[in-house]
Amino acid sequence: MNKKILLIPLALLLAISLVATGCPAPEPTPTPTPTPTIEPAKYPPAGTYHWRWFDPHGSIELWPTSIYIDFAKEVEEATEGALVIDWLTMGEHPFGYNEMHIALQRGYADMVSWETTYSSPAQPLFFLIMMGGILPGNLEKATEMGLRAIDEVYGWQWEEWGAGAQALRHIYPQCVFHHRSTHLTSFESFAGTKVRGSSPFSLHLIETIGAIPILLSFGEVSSALMTGVIDGVVTETLSAAGVGFFDICKFTTNFTDHQSTASAAISKDSWAELDDATKKTFLELSEKYEAIILASLIETSGSAEAKAVEEDGVSFMQWDEIPEDFRIEAVKRIEDVVFPAWIEKGGAGADATMAQLMQIKKEVLGEI
Repeated sequence: MNKKILLIPLALLLAISLVATGCPAPEPTPTPTPTPTIEPAKYPPAGTYHWRWFDPHGSIELWPTSIYIDFAKEVEEATEGALVIDWLTMGEHPFGYNEMHIALQRGYADMVSWETTYSSPAQPLFFLIMMGGILPGNLEKATEMGLRAIDEVYGWQWEEWGAGAQALRHIYPQCVFHHRSTHLTSFESFAGTKVRGSSPFSLHLIETIGAIPILLSFGEVSSALMTGVIDGVVTETLSAAGVGFFDICKFTTNFTDHQSTASAAISKDSWAELDDATKKTFLELSEKYEAIILASLIETSGSAEAKAVEEDGVSFMQWDEIPEDFRIEAVKRIEDVVFPAWIEKGGAGADATMAQLMQIKKEVLGEI
């Protein structure tokens, strides 16, 4: 009995001593929070959706078609075969490079590759969106301007042509001036020389900077350079390197004649048929591959220029090396002379489109 009585005061003394020495009573062990269970995406059975993707490029060798094909393969794998996309190039489908919107609108394709250069005959406003002459030579800034144009300016046109979504938004390399004998440093530089342009808009711009504009298909350019029919050409450095233009054209001025923006447009009906899980995966992979395309653009453009310098002896003049007074006046003439003519051709909405583009330019280049 005495033992039991003594236990109580001993327990009290222990508790008092703990408090007195500043040692808190042990806290209860917290109950672990259960890890939330993430349900894997549930896709419809394999082969539920089978899309046809029409592309206007004509060859898997042309940038960035191999990246497009990788995208289609990964979509099929990631959706466990629910969405199969067959990529078809020219010759495998009956539509021309400037008819992609027709293929989509009339239901022949579920998805089409397009770019502003190819689609501009059907919509003159796309000439404005290529922003000839006003793009900086800095590829990152030009990219930002181009992608903002895709997002903010011309989505309405593809809605009219039956698109329900856009994927793989990107730009193409800038089309710049390659000449046999001189850089573009003044309005007199190209005086009396003939420069090939790729579109009516391009021809107008070439004339404005002082050269004689010549319209030729891309396949005719090499022979025209070799025979002296033309003295220069407006095209991408990647393309010029790939087809041997640098054998003759030893002076490249990175003054942008135009730059195409592009994406893959998806049929409104085909997009509406997709279940939510497949849509989500498709868009996530589109974002992933947009980054891949842009990284590839920067890498391939830089390596093509370096190779042209080292192997072909080409002299490159960058945007910020062009005499500033000429550069400013050339851009002003393009804005004052070339754009108004194409705004008039663009009809309703052209003024608003141009205002949007100029605002994007000012914001990206820090002009406001």
